[in-house]
Amino acid sequence: MTTTYRITCLINNDVAFDSRVWGEHGLSFLVESPEGKVLLDTGQSGEALAHNLAMLNLSLQDVNDVVLSHGHYDHTGGLPYLLTLPKRFNIIASEHVFEPKFSARYNPLRYIGIPVSRQMLETSANLILSEEQVQVLPNVFVTGNIPLQSEFEQGDKPLVLLENGKTKPDLVADDRAMVLVLPDSLIVLLGCCHAGIINTLRYVQNTFQKPISAVMGGSHLKPASPERIAATITTLQTEFSSIQRYHLNHCTGFDALHALKNAFGSQVSPFLAGETLEF
Repeated sequence: MTTTYRITCLINNDVAFDSRVWGEHGLSFLVESPEGKVLLDTGQSGEALAHNLAMLNLSLQDVNDVVLSHGHYDHTGGLPYLLTLPKRFNIIASEHVFEPKFSARYNPLRYIGIPVSRQMLETSANLILSEEQVQVLPNVFVTGNIPLQSEFEQGDKPLVLLENGKTKPDLVADDRAMVLVLPDSLIVLLGCCHAGIINTLRYVQNTFQKPISAVMGGSHLKPASPERIAATITTLQTEFSSIQRYHLNHCTGFDALHALKNAFGSQVSPFLAGETLEF
């Protein structure tokens, strides 16, 4: 079988027991296609990203494009490290990526946003902000704004924006996914999927008019109720029967991963830091 895409999990919460890579709460994927390489997210720290690249004998030398799935620290924390490298990256993200993001799970509020300023990125990188779909490479796309249409996926209440000293709900309008196009199907890479996995998959399938064959990344089901997890599984079974592979990690959570494994069997597996998948 000819390999079209090679996807390596550089950063994830979990690693294999015998692995030399580090785990941290965060996410980063290196996507390699025949037309080039793309980095999706940067994890929480440059230290872990640099270490894991070295342990996996990988380099960002041939990577020109860095996609940010959204502006939380566990997906953008490696940016300061990238800016020290002797090259100028294209940083692709939503216009909302710099919004002042906080978590109300803590008292006082804890800042959980991007750790670098817009000015710093504009000075040291080529910053590409868009609310529309962006083509990164041939057959490699970043979604535009994902509508919140599912009745059971309507955001995460502890996430807030702070404006003029007042908080308001953060619906994470900057949430994005990456889409890899195969001849007859689609692969969807999720960052944290704050828009909801069903909202995201519906958007992707409707936009590209092809069935989805594989999904990987963070599904943000860790804080979901058992009812929401059940509704998610039912919808996946009825609307997305074309999906043959689920490789979920980061914010998916054990309960959701276990429920998905019970529902879909061998089609479901975690995607650990240091692992590589080929399509």
